[in-house]
Amino acid sequence: MSREQLREGYAPSNRNFDSTTAGVCDRPMTHEQRQLTDEHIALWREGCTLLEAMTPTEYAEGRSDRCRRFRAIHKELTWGLLDPHSASLFDARLDGPCDMRPEYAQAIGWPISQAWRRALIEATGLTPKKFEP
Repeated sequence: MSREQLREGYAPSNRNFDSTTAGVCDRPMTHEQRQLTDEHIALWREGCTLLEAMTPTEYAEGRSDRCRRFRAIHKELTWGLLDPHSASLFDARLDGPCDMRPEYAQAIGWPISQAWRRALIEATGLTPKKFEP
């Protein structure tokens, strides 16, 4: 899936996180509600920059201002494009085949998360630093 397909309104999920009610809504996703935007791209760039500057210990402890900002960006991107139970868009494991049971991978939206991650990497040319095992 290309960045253009995402910008043109591809809605990879039928669930919609509505930030005005801070919950998952039952109404179907419309094309205007979930698209790759310049804001998403800016958040991705900032998140990648923060990850690059962090040490593995700083990332694991999660107490620094830099780490707190990264986690806020992660939440905004993942919850905004996917939903709270999805795989993190910054998770490097999304770059390869899924190592989970198929029903669990589907439940957390693995294929959809992979598509959004690929689109963000393609749009920016930035791949986040890997901290996961």
